[in-house]
Amino acid sequence: MRRVLQYLQDVPIWDWIVKDGGCLDVDECPDCWERNAHLERYDFARRVFLGGRVLDFGCGVGYGSEMLAGAGNTVVGVDASLTALIIARERREQFATFVLPSDPLAQGPFLGTVAFEVLEHLEYPEEFLEQVARFSKHLVISTPVVPSVAHNPHHKRDFTPAEFRAMIERRFEIVTEWWQVRPFRKEPCYAVIHGAGR
Repeated sequence: MRRVLQYLQDVPIWDWIVKDGGCLDVDECPDCWERNAHLERYDFARRVFLGGRVLDFGCGVGYGSEMLAGAGNTVVGVDASLTALIIARERREQFATFVLPSDPLAQGPFLGTVAFEVLEHLEYPEEFLEQVARFSKHLVISTPVVPSVAHNPHHKRDFTPAEFRAMIERRFEIVTEWWQVRPFRKEPCYAVIHGAGR
């Protein structure tokens, strides 16, 4: 399945990035392509996960955790950014439990794990995927598939669509794959995959 998100407006988002982790503060960011791309990913995930225990890894300020909770899920939001976790707790404590990755609540089992724009931040993305495959039945994940390391100090590596797909396929059977394309571009900007555990 291939879907394309295109909005005519596209604004610089750096003023709405949480500085100690690189997540976008979707609540404060104006309506633009990037903000809507983030929301579209979570809208997809909340249709995949209904009424289960879900890990939102890289939850940022928690807007996606709230969306997942709205689909009847019990959500554990995890982020390495203390600033993002403080904001998430202040704004959305009633929707999810927000913890650091080292917290025991971040351990499975889970019906599913959501990891949007996480792999590019990790030194060892393969190890992360291996761990998720052990405690989660499903994975809904995204990553930029255009060069981003030179523009984002929080990113450790770039992925092509083929590299990203191959990493996921080693541990999960791909159920759905789709791309988000910036306005007036032909190539995908983000790849999104729903994988089921083998």
